Amino acid sequence: MWFALSVIAGLAVGGVIAWLLAKERTRKELAATLEASLSRAGTAEGKAAALEGTLSELRKQNDQQRFKAEEDFRTLRERLAGEHEGRVRAETERKEVLDRLEEEKKLLAEAKGDLGKKQEAINGLVRPLSESLKNARSGGTHRGYWKGPGKGQ
Repeated sequence: MWFALSVIAGLAVGGVIAWLLAKERTRKELAATLEASLSRAGTAEGKAAALEGTLSELRKQNDQQRFKAEEDFRTLRERLAGEHEGRVRAETERKEVLDRLEEEKKLLAEAKGDLGKKQEAINGLVRPLSESLKNARSGGTHRGYWKGPGKGQ
């Protein structure tokens, strides 16, 4: 019985030693895994910090580009508004000039008509005088008042 107790005690002590050795080996493996994980976490944190810096710089550049684009858009809108106003003003002036030209054409036509009438009236007044002058030059007198050039003067 003693032998059986010794075998059981030996097996128990061997089991405890084996368990302790396995536990130590597992602890070392877990410590190595933890060390590797911590190293990767540190690397990841470094990369994350670098990426945050890059992201911050990209956001800053994006804000600058957006501000410039908004400024360019505002400038373009103002320029187009000015051009539109200029176009409207030019079209208005063109219409006014065409209207004035039409009025002046009408006035010119009326003036030509009036001038023709006045010319006819003048011709009507001058024709008798011209005929009298011709008669007087050709030797006849007109009621004795005109003798013509070189005739008795």
